[in-house]
Amino acid sequence: MSPINIMVVDDDHSWRDFVAATLCKEQSLALVGEASGLEAIQMVTTLQPSMVVLELNLRDANGLEVGQGILDIAPHTKLIYLSSESDYDVVQMAFRLGASAFVVKSDAVSDLIAAIHAAARNEVFVSTQLMGYGFTDSSA
Repeated sequence: MSPINIMVVDDDHSWRDFVAATLCKEQSLALVGEASGLEAIQMVTTLQPSMVVLELNLRDANGLEVGQGILDIAPHTKLIYLSSESDYDVVQMAFRLGASAFVVKSDAVSDLIAAIHAAARNEVFVSTQLMGYGFTDSSA
């Protein structure tokens, strides 16, 4: 089976390094590129990742807008938001705009790989921390 190709978009290098190290532990996953903002939209055309792990709060762009730009040019790409943001309305908007998963950074160690595999199965995934807000597979 071919690995799941993943691109990471975060302007914080330490988080990009964390995601890269996490992906390297799984033979079924492959990091194909890294970006820090708007350039991610152009990179998706070249790299053709099946998933993008994307921060909401980027210095040069709104992560929701970057996600929309990615889906406009590559509609089958799965978006997994990895963010310190946990506001109910923002998370709900991410799902309305096409997110497959939302992982709060404080849950990343336990939830990121599970979110990627859920998205690969076309399942919605919500970070453990967000379960208290009533998010479920059907409400997200």
